[in-house]
Amino acid sequence: MSATIASKSLQMMISGYKPDKKISFIPDSEDQLTKREIEILEQLAKGFRNQEIADKLFISRSTVKKHIENIYAKLQVCNKLEAIRKAKDNNLI
Repeated sequence: MSATIASKSLQMMISGYKPDKKISFIPDSEDQLTKREIEILEQLAKGFRNQEIADKLFISRSTVKKHIENIYAKLQVCNKLEAIRKAKDNNLI
């Protein structure tokens, strides 16, 4: 977390900020998952490993890894479990 974000977060906590409602993740058009990224997320949700996904989709393992990196960035998550949960919560998969 950057110093700027940490400072703003701390100021919000001190001031007693409470959001009015739960904010749901709805990606902007440039942040929407591609068809291939959704396919990969579905395979991850089924428990397949990167190499297994690569074999099923006829792509390289490094391509799967790059798609997963893009998924993390678009969904603003840090691991596969968070990505799967967020995608399911928002009916992306």
